[in-house]
Order: sequence, then structure tokens, then C-alpha cells
Amino acid sequence: MIILESEFRIYFSVGMRVREMKMHRRSIVKNRGLYCELYDYLEGFDQIDEKEIYKQILDEWSENQVEEFVASVFKLIPNDYFQDASYYNFYTNSTLGGAPYPCADLDCRLKNLDDLLRFSALYADKMLMQSPFDKHYENLEAGNRINRLDLVGDIIIILYLKSFVLAGIIGFFSSYVCLCEDCLKKIVSKEDELRNKMKVISDLMYKETSENIRCKLLRDSNDIAYLAIKGAEKLGFHEQVDILIFQENKQIKKLLKKEKEIVVTPKMLMQWGIVDYLFEPLINDVFQAQINTTFLDSSYITNRPYDAMMISEIQKQSLSQEGIEKAKMVETGLFHKVPLIGEVELNKIIKLRQSDGMAFKGYRSKMNSILSEYDKLDRKRMSEIQKDVIRPELDAMEQTLCKNKKSLIQSTAQDLVLVGGSIGIGIFTGLLPVDYSAVVGMIGGISSISNILDKAKKSFTKEEIKSNSFYFLYELQDKYRKL
Repeated sequence: MIILESEFRIYFSVGMRVREMKMHRRSIVKNRGLYCELYDYLEGFDQIDEKEIYKQILDEWSENQVEEFVASVFKLIPNDYFQDASYYNFYTNSTLGGAPYPCADLDCRLKNLDDLLRFSALYADKMLMQSPFDKHYENLEAGNRINRLDLVGDIIIILYLKSFVLAGIIGFFSSYVCLCEDCLKKIVSKEDELRNKMKVISDLMYKETSENIRCKLLRDSNDIAYLAIKGAEKLGFHEQVDILIFQENKQIKKLLKKEKEIVVTPKMLMQWGIVDYLFEPLINDVFQAQINTTFLDSSYITNRPYDAMMISEIQKQSLSQEGIEKAKMVETGLFHKVPLIGEVELNKIIKLRQSDGMAFKGYRSKMNSILSEYDKLDRKRMSEIQKDVIRPELDAMEQTLCKNKKSLIQSTAQDLVLVGGSIGIGIFTGLLPVDYSAVVGMIGGISSISNILDKAKKSFTKEEIKSNSFYFLYELQDKYRKL
């Protein structure tokens, strides 16, 4: 799969938990040192380059070796957890966690991961992601063959995360957890409720996706048929995605015999399952995130606009218009920009966090305190917070970066490049981000989905606020500042 470059956005959101939790003897991490066992086991791979890893697993290992390796690594990845409550504890979507959706290219996967880590190092108390070995173990249990190419990518991803994991910034969460019968019933009930909420919204988005996708069937220079797809950016894809077809059916062969380039009709898109291929992983990810973030009491971070929209609409089904308007007011009032470090080695950012990260920790602490008193916020109070709390914290963080310029870039001639980022804080799960108008402009067709709001009946009470996580928006921008 080949993906061309496009705009990058990140949304933080919150949700309930996702897929049925599987009963399995997995222990909760009590000590970060348990990750040392994992990396000790992978040490051999850590000493060789990527090409050699591919060669070993794809060409040299037997099927038994692959299966034994998957089972061993799976057991060595324990369920991590958040030690302290914080709105800056995050659970990431699969894409930012380095998964092969929407692009299986390893460079693209590592780029997504790199963006996540640069944010996490400074602004996350802790970031948890789905264990990349859950899916391999699931295939193993089901008696299916392990996808070796996908396995290699996940090994490289885990090695790439090593310094962040051992530093306690990144951790793994598995859907294989032990639950008593009563807890399992509660989760299953939540899952059923969530499926019902998601159905109407996902159907509308599915229809819109089907209408917006443009697809052509072609052959590449090696005479391999492929689909060139555009119009799927809302799902997290780049401007164009090319899907190679290694096993051609009679219809495809017949079509490409007549013409070198075939426009795939909406009917063909449905018949060939292309929309399902593009859309269903996102639905599953949102569902998983909604379950896991509740289970973990965390916020959700995603780079897919449809994720943010879907979660917004799900949660607004339980809100009054008055509650929505107040949340939007608070969101606008607390919006602010934060500095992010670009073009600096990740290990150096970790060292900054460990040696001189009090300014960033202080910022997170102050924001946690503000958010915990949501019910007391009004326009006057938010103006005071911007001036007396947020601005001084931002100044302190920038001063810390200036002070550490030499250790970060080790050059007096080179400037420290900061990427301009913004954090919008939307009260209650999934409310509109501040720049929602920009998202709407990119997505279109939101009016039909927004009609769901008319069905909201419940009031936006203090108790409801306390029972839900918050929604965050973080956006990477193209503008740079130099210190």
C-alpha cells in the first residue's frame, strides 16, 4: 500500500470501551522494570538492521518459530496502567500507535509514531497504546497463519518505542484481561449500548464516504493491477492511496484488457468491498477506543477527523443544547497554543523531560486543576485563567526550551525549531474542537449528521461531567518559530 503525503491533524477525544474483553491470565504492570524482560528478549533484533530482521522472519524462520516467538512476546507485554488520575493520560488510536492502517508502509507508520512521541514527551503524563501483538496472538489462537510482514513491522515499532517505554512515558494495554462475571456483564452491556449509538452515525458517514471516494483501476510498471483511491482523507488516509491487487479475478482482467485505465463506479466500489476495506477498521478502532478509554479512565488521541466527529456525535446524544453551548464557550475560552520541538532527536527530548521537565509538569498540573472545576467557569474566569495561569505556564515552558537549546541541538549556530501547536479543551467527551469549521469544510455533509442533536434529552449536569473524560484537540501546524 502506498500513501501520498497530506495534511496531518491530531484529535484527542474520550470514550467508552470497545470490543469484548477476552478472559485471559494477564497481570497488571506493577513495575516498569517488567518491560526490561521484553527488551532483553528482543535484544538480538536490537543489534541488527531492519533488512536483517526482514530476512530472518520472512525467509529463514519456520512456521513453528514464528508461532513460538509470537506467544513468547505476547506473554512479555504486560498490561500497563495509569498511576495517577489526569486529563493528560492518553490512549492512542492504532494509527498513531504505528499500526498498518491506513498505510502499511513502515516509513509512514514510523512518521505517525514520531509525531505522537514528540507530543507525549512534553505533554502526556502517560500514553498507552494497544499492544501490537494482540492481533498476532489472536490469529495464533484461531489457528490462522501469522502475517510475517506485519509482524516484522510491529517488532520494529516496539524497538522504536524502547526509550519511551523504559522511561515510563509509553505503555501497552492489552484487550486480554481478567474480569469477573459481573464486570464482564457490565462491559458487554456498555458495548451493546455503544453499538446502537454508533449505528446511525456510522451509516451516515459510510454513505458519505461511498459518495466522495474516487477510484481508478490501473496497472503499474510491473503489470500489477492496483486501485488508485482519492477522497478518503476523512478516514485518515492521505490524498491518494494505492492498493495493489496480486490476485486478479476474471472481472478485473477483463476490464484491463479493454482499457489501460478504468473508472470504478460506485456500484463496483460496493461490490468489490472497497468502502468496507477503507471504513471498517476506523469503526472498529473508535469502538475499541470508546471502551478502553473508559476502562482506563483516559483521554483518546487520534489523527483521523472522522474519529473526532463520530465520538462527538455519539456523546451529544446525551446532552441538552444548553450543555453543548456552555461546553463550546469553555472550549473557546481555554484555547491556547503550546510549543513542540521539531528536528531534535527523540532521546534528547526524553532527557529534557527527565532533567528539566518541571515547567511542563507544572503546566499539566495547573490545567488539571482548572478542568476539575469546570462547573465554576464563566467568561470572566476563563479570561483571568488565560492571563494569570496559562500565559505564565507557556512562558515557563518556552524559557525551559531556550535554556536547554545547547543540549538539544549541540550547536550554537543552529536554531531550535519549534512547531506551533494548539490545544483546545472541549468539555465533555467529543464536543466540537475550536477549529471545527475547518474540519467541516474538509469533510462536508455534516448537516445531516448534526440533526441527531435534536434528539438529545438529558441535561448537562455536574454529575455527568464528572463521569466522563474530556476531549482534547492538538493540531500540528506548518508554521515554525525559531528560538
